[in-house]
Amino acid sequence: MPNSFSHNGAAGERRVFYFGPFTLDVGQRCLFRRGIPVRVTNKALSLLHLLVRNPGACLSVDDILATVWGDKEDVTDATLRQHILMLRHVLEDSLAERYIVTDYGRGYRF
Repeated sequence: MPNSFSHNGAAGERRVFYFGPFTLDVGQRCLFRRGIPVRVTNKALSLLHLLVRNPGACLSVDDILATVWGDKEDVTDATLRQHILMLRHVLEDSLAERYIVTDYGRGYRF
């Protein structure tokens, strides 16, 4: 179930997230699908971590860019869309598995 996930770690310290067949280990900076490592960039991991630690919340493009990329002036909405597309390609085998949702005109949510 795409929106069903859990995490473990000390109170307030979400270190490992589980959703569907995936495990996101923040401490190791690794994403696993059924225990097998999935290759993604560091920025994509940071983006995924931001999304999964805010389940159901719509995160604005500006907030995502500021959190994941910081003050880099050369980063645009297109950069974010590329990373979202890449994550969707890795995470979603079909339309039935929709982890990252676009709220048009608002942002993205997990």
